[in-house]
Amino acid sequence: MGFSDEIDEAIAQHGLWKQRFHSAITQGADLIQLAEVQADDACDFGNWLYGLPPAMQDTEEGKVVRQLHLAFHTEAARIMLLALEEHVAEAAQALEPGHLYAQISEQLISAMTQWKTTIGNH
Repeated sequence: MGFSDEIDEAIAQHGLWKQRFHSAITQGADLIQLAEVQADDACDFGNWLYGLPPAMQDTEEGKVVRQLHLAFHTEAARIMLLALEEHVAEAAQALEPGHLYAQISEQLISAMTQWKTTIGNH
């Protein structure tokens, strides 16, 4: 599998994690442990990202993706904490488009797409 395919798969894994997280918050289904939400290397996307060779991680694009992925998990943990503290409506609202969680996720996907394009040009 080439790097471009790996990025596509990582983006898909990110989407699946978001679906699981959304269900955990809005429906109380499959509650994810806060420690798992906080750890940006515990999800499939993070495992892939931190498993890349250092030369790939240390590119400008790789650094941006790592930073955004960490910011995404930080915001997700904040939302999970709201839900755990029984502020479910506020947590669900934080998942809506236009809020920080969605903005960071969109930026992450955009950065991944840019990384894929940049690598494809080398």
